[in-house]
Amino acid sequence: MPVNNHILTSFGLMVMLPLIQGCSSTPQVSGNLIIPKESIARQDEIIFVSTESGNAQIYAMNADGNGKKPLTHGTDENTQPAWSPDGRHIAFTSMRDGNMEIYVMDADGSNQTRLTHDANPDNVPSWSPDGKKILFRSYRDRYANLFVMNINGSDVKRLTDSQVDKGHPLWSPDGRHIAYQVYADLGKIQIHVMNADGTEDKDVTSGISKDKKTQPAWSPDGSRLAFVSMKTYGEQHIYVVNADGSNPVDLTNNPFANVMPTWSPDGKRIAFVSNREGGRIDQAAGEIYVMQADGTGAINLTNNPYDDGDPMWSANGSELYFLSLRDGISHLFSVNASGGSTHRLTTHAGHDLMYRVAPNHVMTRTLGAQDLALN
Repeated sequence: MPVNNHILTSFGLMVMLPLIQGCSSTPQVSGNLIIPKESIARQDEIIFVSTESGNAQIYAMNADGNGKKPLTHGTDENTQPAWSPDGRHIAFTSMRDGNMEIYVMDADGSNQTRLTHDANPDNVPSWSPDGKKILFRSYRDRYANLFVMNINGSDVKRLTDSQVDKGHPLWSPDGRHIAYQVYADLGKIQIHVMNADGTEDKDVTSGISKDKKTQPAWSPDGSRLAFVSMKTYGEQHIYVVNADGSNPVDLTNNPFANVMPTWSPDGKRIAFVSNREGGRIDQAAGEIYVMQADGTGAINLTNNPYDDGDPMWSANGSELYFLSLRDGISHLFSVNASGGSTHRLTTHAGHDLMYRVAPNHVMTRTLGAQDLALN
């Protein structure tokens, strides 16, 4: 399947939507050297998909753009990477056996192992917060339904079985619930929340309006969901609702496109993409914004005439990463979450697509601490 079939557009920006805390002062031991946690320099690590080699492969690099290396190779596409909560493993989707299947590998790209074995596509892997399960989507009964399995691929269990497609599955931070999109007839899309075992499924957004609801994002404490309500293609609003569907609040009540909400690690801010400083969506570039969690104080962080999108917070909440088409090719950039100049992280001929930032209690390999987790 060509990579272009996976790519969605927002403001013309090519981004692949997936279809993803704190430490004590306890010393860590490395060989004979005792290293207090607070003395170790911290840096995010990013895994991302790039077409640099001619097709979609998974790469890893430091948050400053250094230390880039490929984790997957070959002529078949490898996409949708997802960090394990401890940062030691990466689940991903691969076409290497002629069908989309879920694989897992060590964080350095070694020990790549196939987990699913079905004639129909399996994709969109997501680790449970305790690292014991992998949630995924499968077309094994014609419709896209959600399944869960052990991290070695055993004990596959079906969570949904209705004859409509599902997508964008997300574990709640405590692992007790799963939010996901349901694609009903006539193009209707709503967000559901169910227990992690598939019971007590509830539509939490259709009572707000009949507009399409997409892009659910859990607050860090798991009490609320941010999502996008699409009135029209050119007018999309970001809402926040309690996890049970109560108390919906429109945070971006303006006639522009406001999409891709993502919570800061402390839950106090929400980053998003908007074209509010332009005109119609086909005339305005998306910009990266940050607002308070109640919708106030929105500021434009990128102020660039080209398309910026797909924001993601650094582990400590000080930076935002994003994809930009400012040179005609989708590359990774960063910007301070309080404002300032942007920094290019990748430069090559291919497009950078979906990416993920390592969990914030994990040290990067470039610090020589691949086996050191700050739990």
